[in-house]
Amino acid sequence: MKNNHETHEDGVILSEEDYVRIIAALRKMPQYENLPEEMMRSRIDELLSGAKYADPMNDLIFASVFGKRKENLLLLLQAILPDLDISEVVEVSNRVIADTPEDKAGVYDIVCKTEDGVYINIEAQKNNRIGNRERWAYYLADLMRRQFVDGLKDYKIMRPSYCIIIQSESERWDIPSPDEVVRMMKSQEEHPFEMRLDKMKLVNKNDTPFEHQVLMHFKMVDMFSLMPYGDQFNIMIINLDQMDKGPSQLASKLDKLLFILKNLPNIVEIPTAVMKEYSRILDNLAIRKMGKSDFDKYVINMYTEKDTKEISEYAAKAAREDTEYKKNKEIEQIKREKDAVIEQKDAEIEQKDAEIEQIKREKDAVIEQKDAEIEQKDAEIEQKDAEIEQIKRENNAKIKNLEEQLLKFRSISRDNQS
Repeated sequence: MKNNHETHEDGVILSEEDYVRIIAALRKMPQYENLPEEMMRSRIDELLSGAKYADPMNDLIFASVFGKRKENLLLLLQAILPDLDISEVVEVSNRVIADTPEDKAGVYDIVCKTEDGVYINIEAQKNNRIGNRERWAYYLADLMRRQFVDGLKDYKIMRPSYCIIIQSESERWDIPSPDEVVRMMKSQEEHPFEMRLDKMKLVNKNDTPFEHQVLMHFKMVDMFSLMPYGDQFNIMIINLDQMDKGPSQLASKLDKLLFILKNLPNIVEIPTAVMKEYSRILDNLAIRKMGKSDFDKYVINMYTEKDTKEISEYAAKAAREDTEYKKNKEIEQIKREKDAVIEQKDAEIEQKDAEIEQIKREKDAVIEQKDAEIEQKDAEIEQKDAEIEQIKRENNAKIKNLEEQLLKFRSISRDNQS
């Protein structure tokens, strides 16, 4: 069906028929049933403002441009996997390709097979999803299974499998500290990604920090030596938000392709080198060449996608706030428990101090009593000493008296003899 919307240098021009048709389709969804038409028109204008090309990272567009056109998919694979020398894509299947916005909850991905029997899964996502790593592991398992479904009998000739994820927003990685990396390498503990240690930083061969790489390539590795364990399992993550090359820096095919994926539909002018390399893809992305049905699906998909993203961001913010609240509550609980322990210890110390004080008072009382008894004994001894001294004086006086009487008696006795 021929389109009746137009584009010029300022982007898409919608006809009245376009607005009526798209808004009527949106009103079939409960969440948009009672929205004011003026608000809906404004949102549509905002989504299409300045756009000559469709957003290639939109699920429906990516599936249409690459999943339904082998020649475009081949260009994408040749740019991302140049070492495989892919010359033909022999099979392509699209999983959960939505024909209506109600299918938005599904995951859109493309599964293909090269002429050499290599299975590749490609997924494009604008927003991070829950369970990414588990889903990618499932993709790899499915790709390996497909080889046996094809009739593979000897596992020793099993071909490599590739899971390629192109994402607008980098995933958050919990990067360990250099000391933790060394510890893990020494103990051979499991770690989620391939790495090497260089100047105590996690970097790639171009000295780019791990979390800032545009292209990440994961393999099974030995955790002690970091040597790859075969080529069968490959996960490649392309982070478009880390792609910062300008038009004059686009040297490789991959640079030019990622420039399109990251900057459309907001780019004002397509660089000549990009246009020359990927004119076919750009032609397929041109909004002016979309039929009514595809154009409507694209606009409605973007409309609902924006709401989904806002809801996701709100939910993520609420989750962060809830996590922060729970964390603060845990901190408060720990503080209360700590204060209770300190208070109990202070009470125990106070009780011990009271017991020590009581023991000290009892000891001082005993000492005071003993001192009084000693003092009393000293007084008794002193009194006894005084009594002894008195007796000694009296005895000395008696002895002296007796001596005087004895001398007198002797004197009388001598006189009588004479």
